[in-house]
Amino acid sequence: MVSINCITYNHKEYIENAIESFLMQKTDFDYEILIHDDASTDGTSEIVLEYQKNYPKIIKPLIQKENQYSKNINCRIIDFNNDRAKGKYIAICEGDDYWIDPYKLQKQVDYMEANPKCTLHTHSVKIIRAQDDKPIGLISPYKNSTICKTEDVISGGGGFFGTCASLFPKKAFENNPQWYLDSPVCDYPIQMLLAMRGYVYYSDEVMAAYRLNSQGSWTQKLFSEKRNYNEFHKKMIAMLENFNEYSKFKYDGVVKKTIKKYMFDMLMVNDMYNELRSEEYKELYLSLSLLIRVKMFIKQRFGFFAKIIIGLKRKLQK
Repeated sequence: MVSINCITYNHKEYIENAIESFLMQKTDFDYEILIHDDASTDGTSEIVLEYQKNYPKIIKPLIQKENQYSKNINCRIIDFNNDRAKGKYIAICEGDDYWIDPYKLQKQVDYMEANPKCTLHTHSVKIIRAQDDKPIGLISPYKNSTICKTEDVISGGGGFFGTCASLFPKKAFENNPQWYLDSPVCDYPIQMLLAMRGYVYYSDEVMAAYRLNSQGSWTQKLFSEKRNYNEFHKKMIAMLENFNEYSKFKYDGVVKKTIKKYMFDMLMVNDMYNELRSEEYKELYLSLSLLIRVKMFIKQRFGFFAKIIIGLKRKLQK
């Protein structure tokens, strides 16, 4: 009934937690655990293979000999498991996240079976700090369980829902457009595509946990590799423009507002303060906290001295 799509890379400290959370699921249907290990170098693969020995009929690993992420294949990473999935539904959980409710899959499948027009079921997710597993917040876009507006999904970005909360019908996620495959992120276009192909239902129950900035996470890779943020933002803008055309401009207003947010972020990354305060971005600029605006003012007027002060502060902290 369900294929669990788990993508992992150098998650030695977390992968066992994830697998155990899959195995603890109490269901009245069968499910399979598909684990794609992207050529881990820290021993993650060995842990996955050991679990496969103990659960050969459930756990089905795919161990890459060469890292696929480094080939810039983006969303195709998810499709390594999706393409071999036998389940009617696909549930996503990366190797550094985990589920906390043993009835998570049963609850989600029960809703989907009763509501065949639903193309994505999601729920609230606990955010924990990777260093000490301390809870620091929730990914909870609504106060109550509800059908989500597609406009909310678009404007909310990929972080609107927790990826580890996603369950959707496999047939609803086929014949995907090229712009999805070329996207620099996966969760965001997945959510948008599924939202426009049916509807998204949010359950206000905390049934999974997301580790923030864990070792081996996509976010950490983005920072550690010092990627060109301008290029990243441009790709996100291109993805939204292509989605707009793909959806025949049905959500044109919210798409354009979301593109403006990315352009605003790009101006911030490049310290283009005069442009940030222009009439075009006035609303977004005023939405920033006073503290952030003060910091921006200081950096613009006294940038050289600010760098010296920051450098001295870091030395003193060491």
